Amino acid sequence: MVKLTAIFPGQGAQKVGMGKDLYDNNEKARELFERADEILEFSISDLSFNGPDDTLRISYNTQPAIFLNSAILYKLIEDKYDFSYTAGHSLGEYSALFASGVLSFEDGLRLVRERGRLMSEKSEHGEGTMAAIIGLPYKTVSDILEKANRKGIVIAANFNSPEQIVISGEKKAVKYACELAIDAKAKRAIELNVSNAFHSPLMKRASEQFADFIDQFEFKNPKIPFLAAGDLNIYTEGTKIKEYMKNQIMLPVKWVDVVMKMKREGVTAVVEIGPGRTLCNLIKRIDRDIELNTINSINQ
Repeated sequence: MVKLTAIFPGQGAQKVGMGKDLYDNNEKARELFERADEILEFSISDLSFNGPDDTLRISYNTQPAIFLNSAILYKLIEDKYDFSYTAGHSLGEYSALFASGVLSFEDGLRLVRERGRLMSEKSEHGEGTMAAIIGLPYKTVSDILEKANRKGIVIAANFNSPEQIVISGEKKAVKYACELAIDAKAKRAIELNVSNAFHSPLMKRASEQFADFIDQFEFKNPKIPFLAAGDLNIYTEGTKIKEYMKNQIMLPVKWVDVVMKMKREGVTAVVEIGPGRTLCNLIKRIDRDIELNTINSINQ
């Protein structure tokens, strides 16, 4: 028997034009896009379809745009699958919570819009950034970060695959860590085009402000258990999920461990729902036995 997990991508999966085929060809999708425009009080649909790209890439626009695309795709296919779990990568956890029935469509949009706004603000430590280190084992990256911390705060933030670790922190420390990684024969060490040091201690103020904001919203018990990438718990209670999400902005994304946990729970296939196929590409580098499926358009 196939045991399925619905997985949802995070920031970076966006592209101008996403969702346009849904809007043009499906009445239910069109209604949800128009409803989102009303909820957010600006045309997130027009920005998703037509850009410009630099405006779409701003976190407080990117996050609701990706959530919206994933949420609509899920609503169009939910009756065709019997999912055992939901999971997401960073922002994608909000899409997962919508799919699990924890968050309403409106609440999910409002939450990710504010999350994106707070995450874009500078921390008390100054300018932050992130970088992907490719081709080094974690032990080597850990040693590099220990040295780079002499220049400022920098930590391992996203464990995307055995050979891809994203680091996050103060600009000067991240830059120095990249130089050390290249010296250690990393295949690549690339600074990412992000507005801040997500999933790091630089998010402390944003996390505290968001915790106050999130308290206004109801988190229902999930209809589908939710596997959290920050602490690897499988959640079945809304109140506990809310407490986890209050701290999620600062927690690392343990994607490799999420995949291994799914495997231990008997999951044999995943369906990535949203723009692109980022997560399936990562899973292919973690465990080739898991069947990979993507749904990013109306034709799938």
